Amino acid sequence: MTPAELGRRLSAAEMVEYQALWRIAPWGEPRADLRAGVLAALTANLHRDPKKPPLTPEDLMPYLKPPAPAVPLAKRLRTAFSAMVRPTGGKR
Repeated sequence: MTPAELGRRLSAAEMVEYQALWRIAPWGEPRADLRAGVLAALTANLHRDPKKPPLTPEDLMPYLKPPAPAVPLAKRLRTAFSAMVRPTGGKR
C-alpha cells in the first residue's frame, strides 16, 4: 500500500494510534532481527568459553551497523574544506 492509499484509508486518529502502538512494541524486520539475535546470543553463550565475555544480541545481528566513532568538528571541517580547495599548480 502506498502512503497516499494509506492516507485515504486511515483516519488521523487511527494513524496516531498505530504510531503509539509501534512505539510500545515495534514490528517488522528490525524487530525480527533482534528476536533472532537474542536467541543466537543465548545459544552461543550456553556454549562459550567461560573465560571469554558473553555475546550480546547486537553482536550477532549482521545488518546492525556499529555506531560511528565521534569525529571532532575541527577534523570534519578540515576534511570538507580540503576537498573543496584544489592546488592550481601555479604561483600567485
